[in-house]
Amino acid sequence: MPIKMLVKIIMPSEGDMGLENQEGGTLLLKPTYFGGECAGPIVQFVDEQDPKKVVSSYRLKIKNTGELRLAKAD
Repeated sequence: MPIKMLVKIIMPSEGDMGLENQEGGTLLLKPTYFGGECAGPIVQFVDEQDPKKVVSSYRLKIKNTGELRLAKAD
């Protein structure tokens, strides 16, 4: 039987990315680039019954060229 999961989004440290605006369900984020790359938010899948139990975790990597990658996060 599959685990019922929730999606958890963790913002990076302040200074790496900031919340520019929120309108309804839309978030507008402003990345800060260090060496051409920004450490974006971490997206985690957590167990619905125990939200502290992380099933998987990925970080968004954002380049100043507009490229977006997912990297496995610890």
